[in-house]
Amino acid sequence: MNEKKVTKYFDENSDAWISSSYDGDGYDYPTARLRSEKTCAIINDMFSDGHANVLDLGCGGGHMAINLVKEGFNVTGIDNSSVMLARAQESKMVELINSEARDRLHFRQCDILKSGLPGSSYDVITALGLIGYLDNDYDLLIEAYRLLKPGGIFIVSCRNRLFNMVSISDHTLREIEQGTADLLVKEIQSLYQQVSDTNVINFASLLSEAAKTINIDPDEQSSNRQINNKKKATMNIDARQHTPDQLMKNASKCGFGHKAYHGINPHLLMASVNNLFPPGVYHRLSSSLEAFDELPVSLIWSSVFIGIFVKDGE
Repeated sequence: MNEKKVTKYFDENSDAWISSSYDGDGYDYPTARLRSEKTCAIINDMFSDGHANVLDLGCGGGHMAINLVKEGFNVTGIDNSSVMLARAQESKMVELINSEARDRLHFRQCDILKSGLPGSSYDVITALGLIGYLDNDYDLLIEAYRLLKPGGIFIVSCRNRLFNMVSISDHTLREIEQGTADLLVKEIQSLYQQVSDTNVINFASLLSEAAKTINIDPDEQSSNRQINNKKKATMNIDARQHTPDQLMKNASKCGFGHKAYHGINPHLLMASVNNLFPPGVYHRLSSSLEAFDELPVSLIWSSVFIGIFVKDGE
C-alpha cells in the first residue's frame, strides 16, 4: 500500500476519522477508542506500578499515549501524519496534564519504520490499526523487535480476516472465489472452545442492560441516519486483513512469542443488519459479546483483534 496515499488520507480526514473511530455515534462503532482502552488495560495489568517506557507506533491523535501518561508511563508517540500529530499536540487532554506528566510524553513525526530511535529501549510497543496499511508484516515486526528490550511486549491490532466468513458479505464471496474460504473455516473451527458459566452470565447481563438502554425516537433516528450516511461517504480506505494464525506465524519468524488475543468490535448478528436497525442499536446489542473478548471464540465474531507478543530474551 502506498505510504504517501495513506498519509494523505489521514491528513485530509483526521477530524472525520477521529470522530467516527472514537465517538462511535450512530452506525459507527468506536473501534479505535475501545481497542485503545483495552490496550491500556493490558499494559496496566502487566506493569501495575506504571514504570515502563512505551512507544506508540502510528499514534494518530495521541489519545492512547495521553491516557497512558496519566497512568504514570513514559510514552513516545510517532506518526507519519503531521495533521494527526498536530491534533495530538493541541489536544485538550494534553493541556490538562501537569508539567511533570508532560515531560513524560513526546510526539514525533517520522517514518514509522525508519524512526532512528535507539534499539532495545522500550518495555512496550503498540501498533493499533497500523499493520494493515503497510505493504507487509515483516518490516513492522522487525523494527518492533529491534526497539524492544529483551522480554518486551508488542501489542498490535489487525482487521480480522476470519470475520469475512461470518459477515456474509462481498468479502465472503471474494474468499470463495479466491479458494481461501475453506482455510478460514478450518481456523474458525479451531476457535470453538468451551466458555465458562461466568462468561455466559456476564453476556446475558450485558445483553439485558444493553436492551434497556435502547430508546428509539423516529425523528431523531432519521436525522442520525442522514448524518452518518454523509460521514461514511468521505471515509473509505482499504487495509490488509489478517487471521490470528497468520499473524502469529509471521511474528514467530521475527523472534516473537505469542501471549494472547482479544476480540474487538464484536457482532451479535451479521454486519449488514446494522443499517436495517435505527442508529446505535446494532452496536449496543453487540457490545454484550465483550463478555467473551479474552476467549478464542471472540475471534470468530469480532471484525478486529488485538495480538499480544513478547520479544524472547536474547
